[in-house]
Amino acid sequence: MKKVLIDIGSCDFPQKMIRGALEAATAFPAYGITVVGDGKLIDETAGEKRPSNFFVVDAPEVITNDDVPSRAIRQKPDSSLVKSIYMLKDSDEYIGLISGGSTGAVLLGEVSMCNDDNSDNRFYKPLGRFPTIEEDEPPYRLLCTEYPKA
Repeated sequence: MKKVLIDIGSCDFPQKMIRGALEAATAFPAYGITVVGDGKLIDETAGEKRPSNFFVVDAPEVITNDDVPSRAIRQKPDSSLVKSIYMLKDSDEYIGLISGGSTGAVLLGEVSMCNDDNSDNRFYKPLGRFPTIEEDEPPYRLLCTEYPKA
């Protein structure tokens, strides 16, 4: 079962995100919905009647919008965002992350922790540095590499 992570750690309305996650779990039973954040709050909001594809991961720390993203990612390893990013990076069962928290920390975490330059952001066909241009008239001025050799 493929799963989606939902980080509710520092969002302004975590109860709404939890209710939305419950609705998503009900609407899409083929996918797992994993909510990461204050486990007690998640359990209280979700109640006991929850779909079998709804999962909870407790994360006691929070990265707020007032935190400096680069420091917060290193200094708060038990935050819901950092836990979510590591879960996304380290497991093939997770296919995405939704976060209502600090956008700077989310972006920094994705780029610095999840992005793999050897397999991500590749083009289908290899491209040269400059495109080939079909000239329909002779050049008006030559580039330095186009002058005849002396």
